[in-house]
Amino acid sequence: PAGALHRVRSLRARLPEPAPPLRWSTAPVSARAARMHEIATLIAFLLVAVLCGGVAILVITLGAFTLTAEQVRLRRPEVALRQALGASPAHASQSIVSRLAKWWAIAIIAGAAVTWGIARVVVAATALPVLSPVIVMAAATVVVSLVAVCAIALPLARSRHVDPNCLLRVQ
Repeated sequence: PAGALHRVRSLRARLPEPAPPLRWSTAPVSARAARMHEIATLIAFLLVAVLCGGVAILVITLGAFTLTAEQVRLRRPEVALRQALGASPAHASQSIVSRLAKWWAIAIIAGAAVTWGIARVVVAATALPVLSPVIVMAAATVVVSLVAVCAIALPLARSRHVDPNCLLRVQ
């Protein structure tokens, strides 16, 4: 046993010294490093906010798309009746388009105003020229406008190809 103890001690002596334990430093951090950390934190926050906002806009626009498509589907008999009375498909669906376009225009204007306000608050709070409120508002307005056009045009195009005789006979 004495020889084994001597052997263990000699093996231990050949091992490298363990690294000292990590300790939090209270040394002052340079102003530049602190600013870089602040910028990285703000950019990460903005990315998370943009992703969450994008998901919210997607869900809202899909819901509005569904409601618009349902409104067009419910007014299909009206389009068929107008076509049966001699109106062109474009003229028969004009009242549907004008009514839905008014609601989408109100939603787009309100959304643009809210987006403008939120973007201004974020830019003022972060003091970073990472994003411009005008660019954010324009991008959101373009996306929602494209969804609005698709929400009105796609179901309406389907309803224009309905045979008025078949639809009126079912009713």
